[in-house]
Amino acid sequence: CRKGVEIGSNRPVAIKIYKDKSRNDDGATLQQFIRQIDVLEELQRPLQRPVDSRLWCSQLEGISPAKLFMQLIDYSRTEDGQPGPDPDDGQLYVIVEPGTFSLKDYLKTRRDQNRPMSADTVR
Repeated sequence: CRKGVEIGSNRPVAIKIYKDKSRNDDGATLQQFIRQIDVLEELQRPLQRPVDSRLWCSQLEGISPAKLFMQLIDYSRTEDGQPGPDPDDGQLYVIVEPGTFSLKDYLKTRRDQNRPMSADTVR
C-alpha cells in the first residue's frame, strides 16, 4: 500500500495498486480485485441481526460499520462504471482509509506487553 491524501478534504488515504499479472493470470487478479470491492462495500452497510443469535450481541445495536471496519473511499472502474481496470492507465486500485496500526504492530505490542493471545483467540 501507498500513502496518499484525498484532494479536497486533505484526509489521509491508503492506496493499494494491484501489480500487473497479465501473464498466466487467467483473470485471477481481476476476480480478486472485484471480490475485495464487494467485501468492502458489504462492510459499509448497516449491521443486521443474523438468524443465529450466537452471532450477535447488544453492543452491535445501532453501531456504525465505520466504527468497526476499514472504509472504502474509491476504486478503479471500467468505462461502464464497474470495478475493473481504469480506462486511462489500465491499473486496478483501491483507496481506503488508512489503518491506525497494522496486524504486525498489534502483535508486536501484545508481545512487548507480555500479553500473548490465547489459543482460543487465535482460532
